[in-house]
Amino acid sequence: MDSLQEDQTNWSCERCGTSVSARFVRVFGRGRSVYGCTQCLPSKALYAGAAARSSE
Repeated sequence: MDSLQEDQTNWSCERCGTSVSARFVRVFGRGRSVYGCTQCLPSKALYAGAAARSSE
């Protein structure tokens, strides 16, 4: 088990609240946060790193 899964079991998108997996957070997020997911970002933006950037 990786450190993200040990510490928290319920992850969600900071932008829309959709549940995401710890693996999704590790791949697309920054630290322990993810600011976009497949429900609120187009794939192109997600792959370009938009989920790792806060909208603030």
